[in-house]
Amino acid sequence: MNDAGLGLTEIPTRDLKKLLRAIHRQQVPFPLNSSIFMTMGMNRVATSGSILCGLDERAARAVLTSVLAERLNHEGA
Repeated sequence: MNDAGLGLTEIPTRDLKKLLRAIHRQQVPFPLNSSIFMTMGMNRVATSGSILCGLDERAARAVLTSVLAERLNHEGA
Protein backbone atom coordinates (compact mmCIF):
# COMPACT_ATOMS: atom_id res chain seq x y z
CA MET A 1 0.00 0.00 0.00
CA ASN A 2 1.27 3.48 -0.83
CA ASP A 3 1.18 5.69 2.26
CA ALA A 4 2.83 8.74 0.62
CA GLY A 5 -0.35 10.77 1.07
CA LEU A 6 -0.13 10.28 4.82
CA GLY A 7 3.39 11.70 5.00
CA LEU A 8 4.98 10.66 8.26
CA THR A 9 1.78 10.63 10.33
CA GLU A 10 1.80 6.85 10.76
CA ILE A 11 5.33 6.78 12.21
CA PRO A 12 5.69 7.17 15.98
CA THR A 13 7.61 10.20 17.22
CA ARG A 14 10.14 7.95 18.97
CA ASP A 15 11.05 6.34 15.63
CA LEU A 16 11.55 9.70 13.96
CA LYS A 17 13.74 10.82 16.86
CA LYS A 18 15.76 7.61 16.60
CA LEU A 19 16.30 8.19 12.89
CA LEU A 20 17.31 11.82 13.35
CA ARG A 21 19.71 10.83 16.13
CA ALA A 22 21.32 8.23 13.84
CA ILE A 23 21.65 10.84 11.09
CA HIS A 24 23.34 13.28 13.50
CA ARG A 25 25.75 10.50 14.51
CA GLN A 26 26.49 9.79 10.84
CA GLN A 27 25.26 6.20 11.18
CA VAL A 28 22.98 6.37 8.13
CA PRO A 29 24.03 6.09 4.47
CA PHE A 30 22.44 8.35 1.87
CA PRO A 31 20.32 8.62 -0.16
CA LEU A 32 17.76 7.04 2.16
CA ASN A 33 15.79 3.98 1.09
CA SER A 34 13.54 1.38 2.71
CA SER A 35 16.28 -1.27 2.94
CA ILE A 36 18.36 1.11 5.08
CA PHE A 37 15.42 1.52 7.46
CA MET A 38 14.89 -2.26 7.61
CA THR A 39 18.58 -2.81 8.37
CA MET A 40 18.27 -0.32 11.24
CA GLY A 41 15.26 -2.24 12.61
CA MET A 42 12.91 0.61 11.73
CA ASN A 43 10.23 -1.44 9.99
CA ARG A 44 7.49 1.16 10.49
CA VAL A 45 9.64 3.81 8.81
CA ALA A 46 10.41 1.36 6.00
CA THR A 47 6.74 0.65 5.34
CA SER A 48 5.24 4.11 5.99
CA GLY A 49 8.11 6.50 5.34
CA SER A 50 8.35 6.38 1.56
CA ILE A 51 8.40 10.19 1.53
CA LEU A 52 11.91 9.98 3.06
CA CYS A 53 13.27 7.68 0.37
CA GLY A 54 15.75 9.33 -1.96
CA LEU A 55 16.53 12.20 0.40
CA ASP A 56 20.10 13.28 1.03
CA GLU A 57 21.36 14.12 4.52
CA ARG A 58 20.46 17.81 4.42
CA ALA A 59 16.91 17.17 3.21
CA ALA A 60 16.33 14.34 5.68
CA ARG A 61 17.48 16.52 8.59
CA ALA A 62 15.19 19.34 7.45
CA VAL A 63 12.13 17.12 7.07
CA LEU A 64 12.62 15.26 10.35
CA THR A 65 13.38 18.42 12.31
CA SER A 66 10.27 20.11 10.92
CA VAL A 67 7.99 17.17 11.63
CA LEU A 68 9.33 16.71 15.15
CA ALA A 69 9.04 20.42 15.92
CA GLU A 70 5.44 20.42 14.73
CA ARG A 71 4.58 17.36 16.80
CA LEU A 72 6.24 18.74 19.93
CA ASN A 73 4.43 22.03 19.44
CA HIS A 74 1.07 20.23 19.30
CA GLU A 75 1.89 18.06 22.30
CA GLY A 76 2.80 21.13 24.33
CA ALA A 77 -0.28 23.09 23.28
